[in-house]
Amino acid sequence: MRTKKSVATWLQENPLYRVLIMLALGIVAGEAYFSPLAFPVWVWWGLLAGLTGISVALLWRSGWRFSGGVWATLALSGGFFVLGVLLTESAWRSWRTVWPEGEAAYRVMVMDDPREAEKVWRVRAKVLSGAGAGREVQLILARPDTAAAGRFTVPAAGTAGEASSPKDTEREAAVEEAWRRHEMPLPGDELLVWTQIRVPRHAGNPDSFDYAAWLRRQGVSGEAYVADEAWQPCREATPVRGGFASETDGGASMPWTQRLRRWRGELVHRYSAFLGKDEAAIAAAMTLGDRREIDSGLREVFSRTGTNHILALSGLHLSILFALYGWVVLRACRRRWTYLLGSVVGVALLWGFTLLTAFPVSLVRAAIMLTVMQGAACLRRQTSSLNNLALAALLLLLISPWNLFDIGFQLSFLSVFSIIMFARSVPLPAAWRRFRWLRALHGLFSVSLVAQLGTAPLVAYYFQTVSLVGLLANFVVVPFSYVILTLALCFFLIPCFGSLIVGALGWSLEGLLAFLEWLSALPFSSVRLCPDAVDVVCVYLLLLVMWGYVRLRRVRLLYGTAALLVAWVGYGAVRARQPLPRLVVYHNYSVPVVHALVGSPEGCLWTADSAKAAGCVAQLRQGYWARRGVDEPRLIVAADSTSFGRAGDACVVRGNAIWAAGLQMVCIRRPVASAGPAQPAAVDVLLLARGSTSPLSHLRKWYRPQRLVLDASLGDYWREKYRREAAACGWEVYDVGEQGALEIY
Repeated sequence: MRTKKSVATWLQENPLYRVLIMLALGIVAGEAYFSPLAFPVWVWWGLLAGLTGISVALLWRSGWRFSGGVWATLALSGGFFVLGVLLTESAWRSWRTVWPEGEAAYRVMVMDDPREAEKVWRVRAKVLSGAGAGREVQLILARPDTAAAGRFTVPAAGTAGEASSPKDTEREAAVEEAWRRHEMPLPGDELLVWTQIRVPRHAGNPDSFDYAAWLRRQGVSGEAYVADEAWQPCREATPVRGGFASETDGGASMPWTQRLRRWRGELVHRYSAFLGKDEAAIAAAMTLGDRREIDSGLREVFSRTGTNHILALSGLHLSILFALYGWVVLRACRRRWTYLLGSVVGVALLWGFTLLTAFPVSLVRAAIMLTVMQGAACLRRQTSSLNNLALAALLLLLISPWNLFDIGFQLSFLSVFSIIMFARSVPLPAAWRRFRWLRALHGLFSVSLVAQLGTAPLVAYYFQTVSLVGLLANFVVVPFSYVILTLALCFFLIPCFGSLIVGALGWSLEGLLAFLEWLSALPFSSVRLCPDAVDVVCVYLLLLVMWGYVRLRRVRLLYGTAALLVAWVGYGAVRARQPLPRLVVYHNYSVPVVHALVGSPEGCLWTADSAKAAGCVAQLRQGYWARRGVDEPRLIVAADSTSFGRAGDACVVRGNAIWAAGLQMVCIRRPVASAGPAQPAAVDVLLLARGSTSPLSHLRKWYRPQRLVLDASLGDYWREKYRREAAACGWEVYDVGEQGALEIY
């Protein structure tokens, strides 16, 4: 009874968590199970209205107390569960878009700073005209070729296939000149693109990052590759500094949000003009939320030292900035009305900074909490940090239910919840209580400890790395963050001392980076862990049960801990006994990648081009191979056609032939002759990849497969052609591009 009473008391003191949990469960149910449900949407709306009416009636009878009875609690919880389902369904409906089958012309506006990659720019844009107007898309723009510029004319939006004639020679020449300067498109620029937009699709490789789901949860409805000669600035645009503006309005029609994005880009460039590459990248990430220049080497350093959180704007950064504002402005406000005015200005600046940094979820959470706390201070009211955290979570989920699946959302709220709940439970040595600086040191230690323990399982699940030096690193990183943010603020606000301030800022960043690089180079600075979702849930349940025993000293909680451990060990034993697939055809757009997992101690990985398969292999190494305990395979780069055949248990390579895993597979990457042998060869799998242009009528003369597999590298035209021909022949077809990686057991 004590345990139940304690939980009930905690929920009564923090009533928002009751509805937050049910809303989150409804969102999860809507994401996973809404499509198969047989009930129409109006039934759910009716159920929500009924539960809302029952909740209001019962709460009114109980004097608007959340402890007004079991039925009131059930009705209120059920209403928020249904609301979560409906919010998810509404998000799905607003995201779905039917794009044209072929290529078409679109007028788009660049919405965010492009990310520069090798020979391309990744751009998030909003469709202004054409099919799907109003939707956001992810475009991969090939950098323009000077020799090809001007030879291709993009058809005007809505006139697919028709070349528009130039109306103004001067305007055309100006656009051509700006086109040849290879200027990167900036936020607010309008472009004409000629491409085929598709709905984002998950690659389907096991345990790989679901890029399509990530785009969907960012509100992106389509993605497309645009060749260098198939995009250009709009013809009604004249070149201006940093992009193109409408000739009729002089650029005044650019949304103010895009103007803020451009301003942020200018501030980032100011860092680049005074600081080194790595130092400017860290400063831009810590102060402006721009992480485009953070390369893989820097990410590895911060990941191994457990200090990734300082690169993502969060409550730490916002609290430092607001504390500086309070020390400079609010401390000087002696009268009540001046304090109220200063608070309003401070909160406005706080939200302006959040807007400038493009509303990262962790920063929005911190802004909501600081706004509520400052409002309570102005009204001289007491607030609960736990309820403020729950309120921020509720508002973010009501704005977009897909925020629940955002990694930043999960890590941010979990770390703050751990700090609020458990930081005070870390014992303070009696000898330290007399010294103020030791108490401050203990506070920093306890906050870092509980935040890292609270997020470690999720960090291991998402990033497969847990830092062992995170506590030591944070003792240095957090004070450095105060110094860096203060100097950065002074750098922008006091330009007359810019050279002096930027010198101190550069030394601070260099010192921070040197310390982290030294720390990450230490042996055992981090360990590699690859838990799955069940492991993460078990760890959190164990932590909760153990914390409950420490607080309540109930023996039954020890029994619960033992039961959880037994169940966890049993699950691990069952997972370890699961057989590995003999052969896997991975999803890779460039070249086929085939993995024989069984047949030799390390297995073998066959591909036609190791360079084009490098990205796919890197993701597999961090995800699928690590979680399944698969050794690094022996890489085999083969020629046009390769066979996996029955030739014993070991992987054998003889010229272009490979035998492995007791299966015979033939990969076709070139046309075959129309005249075949007298008897076609029986094979288990016939894999058709990019370069295969022979009709099935020719391939049937050479091979008699049990299964026909269409590789992800195959073009759309040949994929559809082979599907139709296979249906006519009665062959079983597996499309890796549509269905994901193929595992053969």
